Amino acid sequence: MRTANCELRIANCELEMTYGVGNLQKALPTNYEVYRQVVKAYPQRTPLELTLGVNDNSVEKAEPVSK
Repeated sequence: MRTANCELRIANCELEMTYGVGNLQKALPTNYEVYRQVVKAYPQRTPLELTLGVNDNSVEKAEPVSK
């Protein structure tokens, strides 16, 4: 029996995050680290504090809000 080494690569993946500010919703590009924070926080609906990038054109960081 032969075994083969398999490697999975994602060549191009764009992540976007939609969040609400008052009655408005904004969708901005983000990175994998922010995506992972959102995924972890979602089941408990933990609020996140977002750090936006230059000219508020991207989400650079997401951290749980401390009480």
